[in-house]
Amino acid sequence: MENLEAAGKQESLEDQYKIVKQKTNLSAVMQYGNMSFTNLPVGDFIGDTSPRFDVHKKHHDEHHKSTSVNSRDIPLHLSYYRYLRADATDFARRQQLAFELIAELSSRNYYDNLFMSLATEIADESIFHAKPQIPAVCGDCCDKVNKAMEEYCGGYDDYSLQYSRVVYNLCVSNGETEKIVEKLRELC
Repeated sequence: MENLEAAGKQESLEDQYKIVKQKTNLSAVMQYGNMSFTNLPVGDFIGDTSPRFDVHKKHHDEHHKSTSVNSRDIPLHLSYYRYLRADATDFARRQQLAFELIAELSSRNYYDNLFMSLATEIADESIFHAKPQIPAVCGDCCDKVNKAMEEYCGGYDDYSLQYSRVVYNLCVSNGETEKIVEKLRELC
């Protein structure tokens, strides 16, 4: 939206995509589907958004960098701020919001420990942080481990999905599908 306000309605969809992708550092900006119309101006898809001069733009950009939130952390931030902003005189509501915040933290802690344990018990801690250098097809191993994750651990949520790379790394580097599935069953 900031880019739209600054550039106006004549900027092409492709130019807007490139700018947003360059400025986004905590999530993946992707394009999907039919790209034949990306040369069209944004204004063809959104109402009038005339460019405007923002005297506070530099300050805003600096502030934005320090307050950006990873999309996986949004539920945590929302729970935290709901708790902080709750009416202090409504004890029951504050308690409920505190329990929700604790549940969010507990869930994150559970998945952090689950995947760290899986990684270190099957391989070593380095696999937990590894980013594959050569693209490889994970195939049957990833399918079976992900099914085990669903069956034994309740599946992935937005937060735990980041650890699918651990499954990928274990499958590609180790390949012992049954050992990984059994360890996951034990841990869950």
